[in-house]
Amino acid sequence: MRERDAFEAFVWVVTAATVLLWRSPEARAPGLPPFLAVCIAGQLATIVGLRTGADEFVRVGHVCFSASLWVGALLARGRTLALVGLLAAVAVATRWGLGHCMFSAARGSEDTNDRAYDLFYLFPLFLAASRLASDFANASQLPNK
Repeated sequence: MRERDAFEAFVWVVTAATVLLWRSPEARAPGLPPFLAVCIAGQLATIVGLRTGADEFVRVGHVCFSASLWVGALLARGRTLALVGLLAAVAVATRWGLGHCMFSAARGSEDTNDRAYDLFYLFPLFLAASRLASDFANASQLPNK
């Protein structure tokens, strides 16, 4: 399977997971439905761009993805925060493993492949992991019923 095809399949899986979160009771939290809607719109833009070769759509998806990691790491909770953390980890792992950004590669570009951009994804990764660990620690201190 070509990298571009694998990337598209991954975006489809993430889109399905985001739609399921959007339809879940968790999505009734203040601010979460618009956040998830923007995430879905960015994912669909990426898919359209990959399917049609319209690099502008992939670029829009890239911006939505990056911004969503930051916003999600700061504001999301529960399963949404876990998805944000997982996606930040995948972004870092693929950047290190492949040596490039999959969004940039899909556009035939190298504009965000520099190692300095790794920091852009490491911050939301550590913030999401820290918040998830804190939530887990707080939940384990609750009395059992």
